[in-house]
Amino acid sequence: MKRYRILRTNGLVETHTTSIEWDLKKLQKAVGGNIQILPRPEDFGLKGTVYVNEDGKNEDLPVNPLLAPSSYDVILGDVLVEESI
Repeated sequence: MKRYRILRTNGLVETHTTSIEWDLKKLQKAVGGNIQILPRPEDFGLKGTVYVNEDGKNEDLPVNPLLAPSSYDVILGDVLVEESI
């Protein structure tokens, strides 16, 4: 089973639990564009595989208020967290 949590910049969290892994199109839709895997999610207080919009800074997306900033960066835009449960 997989759990997908979408952490929205408006402060809402959407949770989806499924036995089927999401495909690329669904991952991209969740973050609003091309995906990039966040290399060290624990720096932002997250566990699992974390996807962000790779163009978040170029598109001037808002800071995601649900994530703790790390000592070196902030996360912009909606974030998708994938966890095996």
